[in-house]
Parts: sequence; structure tokens; C-alpha cells
Amino acid sequence: MMRDGLARLLGAYPDVDIVASADGATAAMQQLKDAKPQVVLLDAALANGDSYAFLSSLKQTAPDAKAIVMDFVPAQQDVTQFIDGGANGFIMKDATAEDIAKGIRRVASGTDFPPPPAVPRAAGDAG
Repeated sequence: MMRDGLARLLGAYPDVDIVASADGATAAMQQLKDAKPQVVLLDAALANGDSYAFLSSLKQTAPDAKAIVMDFVPAQQDVTQFIDGGANGFIMKDATAEDIAKGIRRVASGTDFPPPPAVPRAAGDAG
């Protein structure tokens, strides 16, 4: 439901074309070859797959595609792992459609979208 809603919201922007939408890593990989997306929005917590492995496969299958990872409250180690894995941007899931569209435009133009500030560790959390 959220994926479909996001696709509808972003589809309202005249300069954003939704070329594919998938409910998991396997379906997404099948669509990558046909759709040839410029930017891929990747859920940091894929329901039926490993987001890190998907990002690696994305970079191998569609090396020209840029990836923006979406998450609610990412841990700094997750942000670092995604960026090290080739993510070009990071945006919070609670961002507005306008902010997401701006991030897509920025990454599509070749400018990486910085990750959010580091999430502070809870008191007593061993590092």
C-alpha cells in the first residue's frame, strides 16, 4: 500500500516517471533489465530480501542506475554500509513527496544526496 501510494504521489510530478514498482528483491531484479531506471528507491528493510544484497545486485545489473535508500531511523552503521555498497542517497521514509522528488532530481543529476545525521546511541548501549 505504501509503495503504491508513493508511486502515485511521485507520479504527479511532471519530471518524475515511475517506470517500475516491485514488492521484493526478486521482482525488482527482473524489472531492472527491462525498465532501465535512472534512480531506484530502495527500502532499507525489504520484506522478502536483503537490502544490502539487493543494492550490490542492482549495481551489477544496472551499473548506471543510482540508488536512494529509504529508512525511518537508520543506525549510523546501516547508513555507512549502504553508502559503502554504492547508495547515492539516503532519505527518511517520513519525508514529504516534495522532499523525495527533490532527492530523486538531485541524484539523477549526478549529485549524491547526503545521509541523515548520525542517530545517537541509547544510554548504556555498548559500541
